[in-house]
Order: sequence, then C-alpha cells, then structure tokens
Amino acid sequence: MIPKFVIQHYAYKQHCSLERSEELHLKLELYFKEVMEKSVAIPTQEVDEVWHNFILHTRIYREYCLKYYGKFIHHNPKLPENVDQLILANTPEKISGKLMLAKCDNACNGGAKCDNSCNGGSKCDNQCNGGSWCDSTT
Repeated sequence: MIPKFVIQHYAYKQHCSLERSEELHLKLELYFKEVMEKSVAIPTQEVDEVWHNFILHTRIYREYCLKYYGKFIHHNPKLPENVDQLILANTPEKISGKLMLAKCDNACNGGAKCDNSCNGGSKCDNQCNGGSWCDSTT
C-alpha cells in the first residue's frame, strides 16, 4: 500500500480531495501489478502524473518498490510519435495572447518591465537573462 503521506501530498499539491488522491493511487498500484505481470505496460496520463509525484519521494518510493515487488520499478517516459510537431505548436511565438519571448530592460527587480517587443511593456518574470518569458496577461 502506498504510504498515506504520499497520498496526502498529492491531494495537497493538486488541490484535490483525499478520496480522489486515494483512488488515483489505487490505480497506480494496479498499474504496478500489471507491469509485474506483463513486464511492460503504458500508464494512463492520470496514473503517470500520480507516479511522478510518488517518485519525488525517492526513499519512500524505493522502499515501497522493494517491499511489494522485490525490485525498483523504473519510470521510462514515452513520447508521442508526433512530438516534434507538438513542440513546434507550443513555442511561445505560436501561443497567441499568452506568453511571448522578450528582452527585459535594466530594471530587473522582481518583476521588471519588458521592452516594446512584449505587448506594450507587460511585466517579465524574475529571470530576465536577456530573453525571459513575458506574461502579457498583466
């Protein structure tokens, strides 16, 4: 059984109920059993997200795998076949009205103003390294 702390942590991080987190972790456990039976299985997106959270608890995850399955269950992400197209479709230049790449001016103090290539001077994030993300929603 996945430790309650991990289940609580996921519920807290994802702003979901404890019951929903428990349900998702049960699905993860069923997935692990399938992996052990078939050697290979592909998780659903929701199971993969829960698994990612579990893996963050490295010591607990390792101990769980060894205790219940006798070995460490590695996570090997699978990319979609059209990954290159998806990456191109999600570049900041292609996302209209959300995020754009812009250069910041010298006043990078926790929310610097961007130059004119950022929709009339919206605020930048704190990274301002000669090309940071500009949030055009502010």
